[in-house]
Amino acid sequence: MFIYIAIATLVFVTSFCYSNTRNKYLAVELKFLCFLLLFVPAAVRLNIGTDYQNYVRIFNRVRAGREIYEEFGWMLVNLFVARAKLHHQWVFVISSFLTYIFLFFTKKKDAWIVLVVYFLYLYTTSYNAVRNAISIAMFWYSYCCLCKGKRLRGFAFVLLSTLFHTSAYLYIPVYMAMCFVRMNKRVTICIAVVGYILFARLHFAQRILESPVFAMFRYAHYVTSEKGSAAVKINSGLGMLLRHFYLFSMYCLCDEKRCPQKEFSSISILFLSLLLTDILSTQIFIFYRLRDCFVVAYMAMFSCMFSYRSRNALYEVGKIFCLVYAVVMVFVLGLLRNINEIVPYTTILGG
Repeated sequence: MFIYIAIATLVFVTSFCYSNTRNKYLAVELKFLCFLLLFVPAAVRLNIGTDYQNYVRIFNRVRAGREIYEEFGWMLVNLFVARAKLHHQWVFVISSFLTYIFLFFTKKKDAWIVLVVYFLYLYTTSYNAVRNAISIAMFWYSYCCLCKGKRLRGFAFVLLSTLFHTSAYLYIPVYMAMCFVRMNKRVTICIAVVGYILFARLHFAQRILESPVFAMFRYAHYVTSEKGSAAVKINSGLGMLLRHFYLFSMYCLCDEKRCPQKEFSSISILFLSLLLTDILSTQIFIFYRLRDCFVVAYMAMFSCMFSYRSRNALYEVGKIFCLVYAVVMVFVLGLLRNINEIVPYTTILGG
């Protein structure tokens, strides 16, 4: 567990120095060092994560010439490694590179908070949900492109992300909404409150999927099956309320006046997407798997919050509270529970 805490500390120090240094040569060196801190431990890991052996089995089937039913992009990675007659570990080397390289296209001044938040929320998850982690990273790059006015390039990478995980198809309508729908804070909060009442309190989506009309469709299986029910365990207690209060608080701390309109509108749509999938993940099994897709909303909101300082002391305390919450309740608690089976850390270099 301590190796992940050590990496997190080093990522914070190097990324913070990178974002704040004015020496362009030192900035390049720090940026490269920060990338290595993320990339190397993931690339040389051994038998870490619940799906590690599953990915090894997929590679062995590809190398043996057997048919596999995986996403096209993941199949290409495996085919390349197999045709080059490389060890299966190279699949994790390539996937780790694709996962973390897109994070470093973030604006320099925001890089430190984006990398820290990514580490807290997704780094250990990326050891397990490898394909989904690649698509999430590509979507983050698409968001960065959109904020810079490069819509077509962003959309191209949204489409590219679908080659690595089926859940990335959700990014297409979300990205289109980010491009053409303008949202302000007041409208967003109203939609969020109504959505929270309908889906969290009244279980609207669950009632629809349990209705006779939808019973004939396979998607109702995610509600009615014993596996789905056991996996999600409807949680309406204090833990869920605290998490959603934290999410609402973070969005309210994003200053609409200081943030560019296009960027704030995109953040609003990401916030609503994360809130909806998070609520439904406590009720419907399929959303339990899709929730991580919109963790980029945390990265975008933290980036907005920490991109400027306020003279309001309560505002600054609120920002620190949100960061401390992420460190303790997400990162440290996740390590203690060993949710993704990444403890203890083992490597091909030392077993």
